Amino acid sequence: MEKNRKTPIIIVILILFLVVAILGISYALWNLTITQEGTSIVVTDCFKINFTDKNPITLEKAYPMEDSEGMELTPYTFTLENVCDARASFQINLETIKQGSNVKAFPNKYIKTNLSENETTLITTKLDKETNTSLETSPTLENVIDAYKLYTGTLKSKETKIFNVRLWIDEATPAIDEVMNASFQGKITIIASYKETKLATDYITKLASTSEELVYDETADNNLRYIGANPDNYVWFGDTYQTDIYDINSGSYGYYGLNLTSQEECETFKTTNGITSTYTCEKAHSSGDKILWRMIGVMNNIDNGSGVKETRIKLIRNETIGPWSWDSSESTVNSGYGVNEWSVSKMKTVLNDYFYNGLSGQTCIVAQNNKSIFCDFSQIGVPDDMKSIVSDVIWNTGSNGNVATYNAIKSSKFYELERSNNTGKICSSGTYCNDAITRTVSWTGKVGLMTPSDYGYATSGGDTTNRNTCLNTYLYNWSNLSDCYNNDWLYSGSYQWTMIPVAYSGVASNVFLVNSSKGYVYNHAPSYGLDQSSAAWVRPTVFLNADVSIKEGKGTQEQPFVFE
Repeated sequence: MEKNRKTPIIIVILILFLVVAILGISYALWNLTITQEGTSIVVTDCFKINFTDKNPITLEKAYPMEDSEGMELTPYTFTLENVCDARASFQINLETIKQGSNVKAFPNKYIKTNLSENETTLITTKLDKETNTSLETSPTLENVIDAYKLYTGTLKSKETKIFNVRLWIDEATPAIDEVMNASFQGKITIIASYKETKLATDYITKLASTSEELVYDETADNNLRYIGANPDNYVWFGDTYQTDIYDINSGSYGYYGLNLTSQEECETFKTTNGITSTYTCEKAHSSGDKILWRMIGVMNNIDNGSGVKETRIKLIRNETIGPWSWDSSESTVNSGYGVNEWSVSKMKTVLNDYFYNGLSGQTCIVAQNNKSIFCDFSQIGVPDDMKSIVSDVIWNTGSNGNVATYNAIKSSKFYELERSNNTGKICSSGTYCNDAITRTVSWTGKVGLMTPSDYGYATSGGDTTNRNTCLNTYLYNWSNLSDCYNNDWLYSGSYQWTMIPVAYSGVASNVFLVNSSKGYVYNHAPSYGLDQSSAAWVRPTVFLNADVSIKEGKGTQEQPFVFE
């Protein structure tokens, strides 16, 4: 009880001395230092600092306070703006300034600072490098006592960021002589560096002039696509498998997405779910293996949902994430086979909720009548570095409608039909056509699947059947042309879903699928999955932000492209 009585008295005395004695914390002067990397010419006009006012920053209350109270102080706000085409890296420092010989300096270690972007805290810390070595940095100004690194970040071309600074005296500041009759002065310094960036769309377009692996598709949008059996279009976002991964296999098929971490766990899963004995448990990945994506190409006129059309990179995951059904339904709806409308499909949920967010403990559909099993995307979900550059865009989901039968469509016609107003439902009655779902021809979101035209345009052809012949052959008839699918890097030797519905007489469920052994595109029920003799596989597909740049890499498996 005696201790509780004394504490407020000490604080009151401290408040009196500090309010009277501390001269304030001043940030009247700000400094911008420009450095350069590489050989490009950079001018300081590229980087701007704008302040809300020109007045010194001062503490509203020069007495010790709790962090929660300090966070309520009115901040000093400044903006950093990159007005040039180059990407800028920046570092925000707080540097303490030497004062006159008759002025006692307030100890930095008792000052607490908060830096936030808008109202999202980036750092709250004491100015004490002994307890926080990450604050260590070199001064940029003369007459400096100490310099503290508060934050490092990047500004994309034409990007602006707003920062708030708050400072207060830490509540644990003792009432000792060194804090009495002392003052603190400091300056915020911004160190900015510019470097020449390789805008991904420009870089890949430039590669096309010297690479036979990149070809324009000659559609109305004239997209640039990677072609061939194994082009150098690998992409890595720094994500790896965290543990060894075991999957259930049959031949070349691997059921990635189950994320079973031991042989025993795999065997138990196989038995519990009644998976046929012809499938075996095998180690699919070792801890540390890279999770790679591949570049479909540079796609033009991609709408972000607000009417703005831009050129964007389109990626597909190198490996499948599982043997999941595209859709399924209760037995009373389309006989349990599902509905071929992407916007309400089970696959849309798996990709944009479970996979995108890296969720575990989910259930994924594997057969007719909504049969499901456990699925886990915690090992293979979209990494944070990738999320920051994946865009919401409008995906085209038009179908063949009454225009063409599913087995008489070339790659160029598929591209046209995908962008048409033809929906996937042309029937109106019957047990396979009794759903009440409204059909659409587009969807706005982040993660989809490849389309039949993506698959068709990825071929380079071969010695017997050239690319031109492949493109002028119905994709259904590729079963007779091994040069077409064996020289198509999107062909994997397993069944693969596409995003596009099939309009079929009497059936309102089917979608286009790539065949496993003959590489042709045909018509199949969306409930095709692990519960059947052969499963269909899922390879997520995304569009990147228009201003994404290539940081490094050559596009090979050993040196994949790295985006930023």
